[in-house]
Amino acid sequence: MSLDNAFFTKEKTCPICSQIFFVTRVRSSYIRVKERKADFMLLYEGVNPLHYQIFVCPSCSYAAQDNSFDSPGGDPRKLTRALVTLRKKEPSFQGLRSLPVVLRSYELAIQTAQLCLEPASVIASLCLKSAWIAREMDDEAMVYFYIKEAIPLYEKAYESEHCVGKMTSTALSYLIGELHRQVGNYDVAIRWFSRSISENSKQIKKEPEIERLARQQWSLAKEEFKAEAQSDNPKASAIPQVAITSPDKKKKDPPIVPPVKKAKKN
Repeated sequence: MSLDNAFFTKEKTCPICSQIFFVTRVRSSYIRVKERKADFMLLYEGVNPLHYQIFVCPSCSYAAQDNSFDSPGGDPRKLTRALVTLRKKEPSFQGLRSLPVVLRSYELAIQTAQLCLEPASVIASLCLKSAWIAREMDDEAMVYFYIKEAIPLYEKAYESEHCVGKMTSTALSYLIGELHRQVGNYDVAIRWFSRSISENSKQIKKEPEIERLARQQWSLAKEEFKAEAQSDNPKASAIPQVAITSPDKKKKDPPIVPPVKKAKKN
């Protein structure tokens, strides 16, 4: 599929510093999904629209998703002062973006969302999407880092918001389980999968795909847990059956800072 006409530009005005700039957008006719992963990551034929979902002001580095860019939370004056302290030389976010530039746009969006005191669900979603971009880059350390950051935020959202965007509590509890499984927390993953299936038994019948995934990934986590229990350094000796404890709501969320890559030796 030719991508010659896949992109167009759109004028935006930064709601923080009033800078006028242009963003690159993807035409909907060029967005074609070919596969969905267990953590809801979508694989596309041709252009990945997530690469251009974050708008970044070239003047003040305010960054947010396309559907919320024009309506920042909090006091714009305080946000302006906070952004100044974080500012550094950034790459150009206009035109075609390389994967490192895409990831940087999400990092800036996470920082902005934290400064705006956005709900946990918003920051969690940005962290998960960052993990997906890192996965495209084959950077396993960065994938692990962002999934680990997303997990407590999604757990907080589950307790306080009950649903995230279009996700029901059933889908959200499944996703939390899958993210725990991906970072090796198999025992906790099993609990969340069980919660998705049993505690939401009426709702999950309305979401057959989530039920299928929850049962499939529960079985996988069970096998992974058993394999780990038989290894030299098992975390546990039996598959847990107890309920999940609620996260500490009083704990203040620390800033999300990605790991710094070590320079390669010559």
